[in-house]
Amino acid sequence: LAETFKDRPVQFLSVSLDTGDQLMALWKKMVSEKDGKSPVLNLNLPGGFRSDFTARMNIRSVPRVVLVDKDGHIVDAYAKRPSDPKLKLQLEKLMK
Repeated sequence: LAETFKDRPVQFLSVSLDTGDQLMALWKKMVSEKDGKSPVLNLNLPGGFRSDFTARMNIRSVPRVVLVDKDGHIVDAYAKRPSDPKLKLQLEKLMK
């Protein structure tokens, strides 16, 4: 989906909740392999599931898709996964 919208006014952000040396090493390897090749911005959230952010967003499992508009307002805190055609339709509607 990110490739489909790469030339449109939308930003895809992947936030990893990985913690621990082994998981962080795997995450860093994945990010370095995609460096410059993906329209997705990849970040890691320190503290993972124990962070204030996950508590405030009520995130208890992943993946979790949150749709935020251009003004930073949450449009859908439980959006469909990128593989679901309904998310594409929702994004197209927001960009109009």
